[in-house]
Amino acid sequence: MFRITYRYILKEMLLIFAISLLTFTFVLLVAKIFTLTDLVVNKGVSPGILVRLIGYKLPYILVYAFPMSTLMAVLITFLRLSGDSEITALKACGVSLYQLLPPALVLSTIASLFTGYMAVYAMPEGNRAFKEIVYRLGRQKAYVGIRPRIFNDDFKGLVLYVNNVDTSGRELGGVFISDERDPRLSHAIVARKAIVLGDGRQKALGLRLIDGEIHYDSKDLKSSDTVRFKTYELTLNLPQLGKHGGAIEPGNSEMGLKQLWQKIRTAEVKDAKYNVMVMELQEK
Repeated sequence: MFRITYRYILKEMLLIFAISLLTFTFVLLVAKIFTLTDLVVNKGVSPGILVRLIGYKLPYILVYAFPMSTLMAVLITFLRLSGDSEITALKACGVSLYQLLPPALVLSTIASLFTGYMAVYAMPEGNRAFKEIVYRLGRQKAYVGIRPRIFNDDFKGLVLYVNNVDTSGRELGGVFISDERDPRLSHAIVARKAIVLGDGRQKALGLRLIDGEIHYDSKDLKSSDTVRFKTYELTLNLPQLGKHGGAIEPGNSEMGLKQLWQKIRTAEVKDAKYNVMVMELQEK
């Protein structure tokens, strides 16, 4: 009797779980699709690359979709059994509520193991692969990764912020750049607009800044200066990939447990970045 009952309950749960998983995955994916579709429409990225980018983001989405789908499956199944008086009938046959739990425990255990695997292994790998493709696109189409109203810190020692980007991606409006590459001086550059120079085959991305100011401050804050310009050209070094170009240094979200723990143990300074690494480890 119990085998038939368990099979019946598990079948109900799996059906609701599948529907919930598809629904949650679609809802969570919609926001990503709108952002990535812009790469195809305005930046000329091929649909094949778009599909790969979506695939690399799936582990991140499933980490949230799987637990939510499991909760919905268990909750709706037992609500339906209760609403149809099937639980009452089973109790009349001498079956207690505790004896109905094994199907829910089996589904929850499998979902927990799968979610744990996705969070610890698949999601970091997916994030790393996603980042590598975006960087390669940055080499081929240097302007792809520049998005409006977002602080872009992909260039070492630089933070780039723009108010708007035209459809070609080559003309930027309302540009702010924080340049910390010089160990003696901090540079803050503000320009009315900028034009992207060069193509992805080069090892550097050039920006021609128009109508702006450069604010210089010494690291000890004892001296400062301001220079106004009509045009100013700035070189941003692009990340190097491949066997001869080195590898991209993975961020916290792209590291597995072992790699992240090793980085925490070898950290020399326990600053804000150290705390962020510890938080990432605890989340995983």
